[in-house]
Amino acid sequence: MYFERLIKEGSTKGKMAGVFINAELVGICGVTFETTLLPDAGEIIQMYVKPTSQHLGIGRALMRFMETVSLDCSIKTLVLGVEPSNKTAFGWYQGLGYRFDQVLSKEANVQYMKLSLL
Repeated sequence: MYFERLIKEGSTKGKMAGVFINAELVGICGVTFETTLLPDAGEIIQMYVKPTSQHLGIGRALMRFMETVSLDCSIKTLVLGVEPSNKTAFGWYQGLGYRFDQVLSKEANVQYMKLSLL
């Protein structure tokens, strides 16, 4: 697994965060700094909150944390991909300030969004 490899190597090419409630992992978010989508960008490659823990602000907190971590690593832009059929996720990311990027979204099966961190 990608993040497992980075952890074992002590790499700074990505970060992973998790949220626990009563010792249960209920949310994760990962960012890689090895993306080829944009120069000097980070890419959110995993974002998940367990359905029973959604609507508690966990996802928003994870995303904001990754934005801060990215800035601390001199990353100025974050990108992420959303499946076109996932309108809920697309709208949720828009609410966080991410915007659809038509240039990056050349593939029909992924809609890319980006956020300037500055």
